[in-house]
Amino acid sequence: MPLLHITPQMRVEAILDMYPATAKVFVKNKLSCVGCPIGHHHTLEDVVAENRLDMAAFLDELVQAAQSQG
Repeated sequence: MPLLHITPQMRVEAILDMYPATAKVFVKNKLSCVGCPIGHHHTLEDVVAENRLDMAAFLDELVQAAQSQG
């Protein structure tokens, strides 16, 4: 399995493009990032700060979802 590379500085759009299974994490957390027209501007760090999420926990969820897509 390739090494997953998801960092807080990554753009949301890039994460969703590389790891489509992460979309379910954004939806589960009631974030409108999936299909957002400005997703290419927002970093994961922006989303976490704006929505007062825990970065470590959110990253863990994203990595787990990305790993599940095989």
